[in-house]
Amino acid sequence: MAHPIQAILFDAVGTLFRVRDSVGAIYHRVAARHRRSITPEALDAAFHEEMAATDPMAFPHLSADHLREMELQWWYDRVYRTFARFDLPLHFETYRTEIYEPFRGAAWELYPESRDTLIALRERGITVAVVSNFDSRLPDVLTALGIGALVDHPIYASPHGVAKPDPRLFEIALEACEVKAEAAIHVGDDPTDDAAGARAAGIRPLLIDREGKRLPMVDLPVIRRLDELLPLLDRG
Repeated sequence: MAHPIQAILFDAVGTLFRVRDSVGAIYHRVAARHRRSITPEALDAAFHEEMAATDPMAFPHLSADHLREMELQWWYDRVYRTFARFDLPLHFETYRTEIYEPFRGAAWELYPESRDTLIALRERGITVAVVSNFDSRLPDVLTALGIGALVDHPIYASPHGVAKPDPRLFEIALEACEVKAEAAIHVGDDPTDDAAGARAAGIRPLLIDREGKRLPMVDLPVIRRLDELLPLLDRG
């Protein structure tokens, strides 16, 4: 008899991988040339404030080249505004080569158990998708981290015109995986973007809380590590 779960959908950042140091530390390498007193922590906080006030990127119906241009500009606006909070200049070419491109690979690192968990899912014959409010660099990031071949469908928001928690992005992932919602689980670290979004699409959500900071929720199972997913699957 086929396993009732045929596909696992994963969030990307905060679930499968993380920034190697911090966003603020990467920005600091550029910002400190203009003001040595600026701290990585201040830049990191400013970046997250900027992102919290911004809608996710979504650029439907564009050619691949135009999409990449729009993504590059969208991120430049975010980083430029972060630097502007401290009256720091940011030249576009410096941004592109020293900030944008490192986030295509070198800026990221896997969580320790991510790769082995994906291998175990592959051995069980389960389809894997990544569903993220990311951009077209996502496949490059997965490849750089050594898990590109373990992800069947990298689904990122920018070309689709919708972003999590909109259930339509999850529905796009289900269609790519060729499974129904009841045969999928979505694993992510955000109660709104991941858990609520997946549930709105009819998908069973599983919250990953690596630092144990979430309050217990009766109707939302929580794991601390991705490999805790495997015994849940084995129990059916």
